[in-house]
Amino acid sequence: MIQLRFHSSNSFPILLLGLCLVLFQHSRLTAGTEEPGTILWEFETWFDWGTSPAIGPDNTVYAGELYALDGKTGEEKWEFGVDLSFLSSPAIAPNGTVYIGSMDDKLYGLTGSIGRKNWEYLAEEDVMSSPAIGADGTVYVGSEDFKLYAIYGSTGVNRWEFEADDEIDSSPAIGADGTVYFGSDDGNLYALDGADGSREWIFATGGDVESSPAIGADGTIYVGCWDGKVYAVNGTTGAKKWEFATKDRINSSAAIGVDGTVFIGSEDNSLYALDGETGALKWEFVTDDDIDSSPAIGSDGTVYIGSDDNSLYALDEETGEKKWEVVLNDDIVSSPAIGPNGVIYVASGKMIYAIQGSSGPALSSWPMFGQNIRRTRSVLGHKNPNSPIISSGNSYLYDDDSDSLEVGKITAIDKDGDTLGYHIIGGDDMDLFQIERDTGAFCFKEFPDSANPADADEDNVYKFTIQVHDGISVAEKGIFVTVSLGDSYRDSMAFISRVLVDATSLDENWYSDPSYGYVYGTSETPWLYQKELGYLLPQTESEWFYSADTDLGWLYMDDAHVEAESLGSHTVMVGYIYSENTEGWLYLTSSLAADGSVISWYYDTVAQQWNPLEK
Repeated sequence: MIQLRFHSSNSFPILLLGLCLVLFQHSRLTAGTEEPGTILWEFETWFDWGTSPAIGPDNTVYAGELYALDGKTGEEKWEFGVDLSFLSSPAIAPNGTVYIGSMDDKLYGLTGSIGRKNWEYLAEEDVMSSPAIGADGTVYVGSEDFKLYAIYGSTGVNRWEFEADDEIDSSPAIGADGTVYFGSDDGNLYALDGADGSREWIFATGGDVESSPAIGADGTIYVGCWDGKVYAVNGTTGAKKWEFATKDRINSSAAIGVDGTVFIGSEDNSLYALDGETGALKWEFVTDDDIDSSPAIGSDGTVYIGSDDNSLYALDEETGEKKWEVVLNDDIVSSPAIGPNGVIYVASGKMIYAIQGSSGPALSSWPMFGQNIRRTRSVLGHKNPNSPIISSGNSYLYDDDSDSLEVGKITAIDKDGDTLGYHIIGGDDMDLFQIERDTGAFCFKEFPDSANPADADEDNVYKFTIQVHDGISVAEKGIFVTVSLGDSYRDSMAFISRVLVDATSLDENWYSDPSYGYVYGTSETPWLYQKELGYLLPQTESEWFYSADTDLGWLYMDDAHVEAESLGSHTVMVGYIYSENTEGWLYLTSSLAADGSVISWYYDTVAQQWNPLEK
């Protein structure tokens, strides 16, 4: 029996854009813009392993013994090792290879798309530790044969091995310089050189260390121990910075907030929030049973944690106050993973669940078990050179004569092809909108009335901030929705769908994010809006405009009025910009054809004509 309990004094109803029910073997699916805490689907495995799911770039969920599931529907893609036993959790390489340890003494490397075994490496005892993946593709994993292995990820060949004095069930973590950290049942925390396995230092605790290290932004190592203590250790020297005593042993692994707060569970039934610098207790949240699960932190400050009392809890990061809980079918030893669309994936007993959360992962040094959704356990996992780029503009028009609440759609691209999640995270009017987390389509919650504006400034311009998350990094943009006055307003205001400014023509600050925006206005008072610059002044003739970004200097906008038939009958104004600093013309494109389709153009400054922009 699954029960959902909400605990919020300021919750508000969310309008569902759509609800559908699709049945699959083993799974139950719902879809839409569900409230946080809603179970989206569940999938039944054949045994209770308690492993923690990992999420691939295409939103495939890897969990259990070992299943690959569609992250959106819960439908099974493939299964590997039905006769094997897995207590290790999978890790996913950038190329999609899945690594997992098994109770048959082996580490496996699998093709993530089809579940084909590429190689296997035989240790001398069970591999319960979860693999970590280095920047060069080396896979590090511990075994109950007392050894930590470094295995070439492409071939499965042993690179080196290091022997401790007892079993290694702790999952290794990799620092920014390649140092590998792990604990052992011999009571020690180890630091090894990732290149050759030589020992850099050893730190003695008071009990078995089966918790996996988490690495702070400053390189501090945080780890729990069976002596009931949380230790903070200097990652370079191995010197103890502080310790904090709970009331029972710790199997949980730490997660770290953006402000450095350390969150960790204990078998005394509590989740603790500790000051990362001093170890001082910030708050404690008590459940009804042991906490062996490790916490995960959302970018909106929600902390998710499972307990052996069968509940997954969502807590406020600052206060520890419970936002909601969902009661599942069994103990939750599994550690939740937060997908880019805010969906929480976690195992309970034989079941794997997808539960709607409220945001993607926090952009901290270690926001969840394994550091990131692919569980690579490397501090470099949060440094993504290919962050998503929001390709749609900032401004949208909504006609209050409309019989639909739909406003528009946020679009974004990701060079890695990662699945993206869309979230409304701020702005004066954020509570008046909702968004499809998987698609970026957004709408008003209630019909606006231009005669009685409900926006904060009461000027019919509604503002909120959108965040696009790829599971590792984010892009954000301010959104403006102007509610029109009906047909008369629409006749006097033309909407040009998109403007593209050539990023390489400007200074280096523009290189990382091609800039999109909107142009709109009448033939008498055209306006230019561009994301990085803010609003520019209206103009009736060619004149100078001041840029909000003083590094770019003054911009000149020439009224490049073009005959309507050349760009489409709905075009009122197009233009191009001149930057005094770069002494060059930058092109921008225009848009709506008579049939409503979007046509993009660029201005050829040599031929002095507009040409269609090839996609």
